[in-house]
Amino acid sequence: MKCYNVLVTGTSSYGVGEGLIKIISLSRYRNSIRLIVASNSDLIAYKDLADKYYVLPSAKSNIYLEALMELIIREKIDVLIPGSEAEMEVISRNKCHFKDVDAWVNDYNLIKLFNNKSNANEFLSKNNIYVPCTFEKIEEDKLKYPLIIKPTQGKSSENIYVARNATQLESVINLFKSYNRKFIIQEYIEEGEEYTISLINLNNKDVKVLIMKRILCKGATQYAYIEENYIIKEIALKIHNLIKNELIINIQILKKDDKYFVLEINPRFSGSSPMRAMLGFNEFDIIFSFKYLKQNFQYNLIKNKFAIRGYKEFSYVKK
Repeated sequence: MKCYNVLVTGTSSYGVGEGLIKIISLSRYRNSIRLIVASNSDLIAYKDLADKYYVLPSAKSNIYLEALMELIIREKIDVLIPGSEAEMEVISRNKCHFKDVDAWVNDYNLIKLFNNKSNANEFLSKNNIYVPCTFEKIEEDKLKYPLIIKPTQGKSSENIYVARNATQLESVINLFKSYNRKFIIQEYIEEGEEYTISLINLNNKDVKVLIMKRILCKGATQYAYIEENYIIKEIALKIHNLIKNELIINIQILKKDDKYFVLEINPRFSGSSPMRAMLGFNEFDIIFSFKYLKQNFQYNLIKNKFAIRGYKEFSYVKK
């Protein structure tokens, strides 16, 4: 089998890039992959899992694209996978510059839509997909506490607050305004069941959906296990039919009182990808096998175990 040079960027944070290193290190095809990783910092926990490591400028820098292209040419990169949202946007917006490399990234308009929570909620609502109630205007007589306030653009649970009364709401709003950051206010749905869904589109010929029920810690999936749910699967497929995503998206859904609310759609790999791989669903292998071996990846789901996220992912038998 041919050896492929795979470059993963944005690998120094506790998130998507780090997760990509892990799932590629677990890949069935690891011996045929030369894994090059890069970030804007030399501080990375999983450097030993890569074959080579580079430091790149920040994606916000005006020299980022040039430095990235030089690296791609120097290492003869076949596959480019951005591991941070900032790089994902830049690479997708400038995809015309990456004609000689297979960039695993969604369309820029799709990324732009779902990286803005306000626009994403409006899009989903217009297409009859349940989302938490969003308050466009701050009218005290129409607000129902508790409320959740979050930036229109952000990741995980960074800068997300819950207000249980008018005083707390005013304080959080003033905080956002002091930093000149846009925000949205939504109903806060408590004591619901949360799910994270991976949806992979293989060139519109085959759409794969994996549903995991999850327990969160500080906004990230900490414990998860595979669960069959035909309603969630139908919601995921409806979203795919609306947006026609390329490769992969990650959907967050909350169930409360037999209603399913879409909390977020991330047009990329997820930080919980290693947990899926531990349970038999290695997203990199599924996509790589289809693209380069021209075949469907044969995976075996492990449905009797939990996956636990941490410095190293673990799994144990459910009771």
